Amino acid sequence: MLKQDARGTRRVVHAADLCIAAWGPTREACLAEAVRALVESFVHARPAGGSAAWSFEASGPTDGSVLVALLDGVIAMMRMRSLIPVTVEGVGVDGSMVRLRCRTADLAAVIPVGAIPKGLSRREVRCERAGGGWRCAARIDV
Repeated sequence: MLKQDARGTRRVVHAADLCIAAWGPTREACLAEAVRALVESFVHARPAGGSAAWSFEASGPTDGSVLVALLDGVIAMMRMRSLIPVTVEGVGVDGSMVRLRCRTADLAAVIPVGAIPKGLSRREVRCERAGGGWRCAARIDV
């Protein structure tokens, strides 16, 4: 059982992929932790504060599909715009939509310690209530 305010992440790296797990007291907090786990898989020390604000909304018919949309959006931001989230906050918009708000930094301002994620394996994604909070997991291609 999760504590009411428990948050955290776990990462397991394999040769060609990465498994992330995250947990939080609410769906939005859990989703934000999943984004942090993704970023921390290849950057350990991030610049403080961030330089620019960035936000986007993701929705889907299931909580797992919302997780897919959020992680895909962050991976696209990192690969196409060379920006990484420094701070992450998930905000519920309605039952199916979540807004991710971030402060970002230029990827050139950090020293990567791992491979930048390439994409998301959709067959191993889950986001669900667990005990007193939420848990989610995903497999990321690196």
